[in-house]
Amino acid sequence: MKKAALWFLGVILLAVLLTGQTRVEARPPWSLQPQDLADFGMSAIEVRSVKSLDTTAINSEVNQAAGKGEKWPQEAVLVALKIVGQGLKGSTKIIEVRTPPESQETVTITVTESGYLDDSIGGERWRLWLSKGVDDTWSVKRVLWAQLCQRPGGRYYAAEKCP
Repeated sequence: MKKAALWFLGVILLAVLLTGQTRVEARPPWSLQPQDLADFGMSAIEVRSVKSLDTTAINSEVNQAAGKGEKWPQEAVLVALKIVGQGLKGSTKIIEVRTPPESQETVTITVTESGYLDDSIGGERWRLWLSKGVDDTWSVKRVLWAQLCQRPGGRYYAAEKCP
């Protein structure tokens, strides 16, 4: 079990190192924009609402762990998984990591889980914006979250309770 977990983390870390963003954004990735709903969703699935999550607690946990010499705060994906959870709730968990080509100081991570065994909730999606500090630890600037509501006649992301 430990070997499988270490292998999984190795694959994630490799993905972080090999993935680059193909476009350059002029604004910081964590600034509020009206485009958030469109950016959060996928072209085939409507996004009705998203919830902005508080980053205070996770950033405090990152700082405490870094102060103790723990290494996970220096890996953006591991910081994101502290928020999202490392386990698998459904049948699929997709982690997408994007960094600007000119710098590895910021990262946008999207985690999409699907295949939940629930008649109204099919999954969840998080989009996280992180930046690297001078001590090489990552801080979370912003987190958006919504669940995938699925009922006959419609699938959409929403922060509110699914009907």
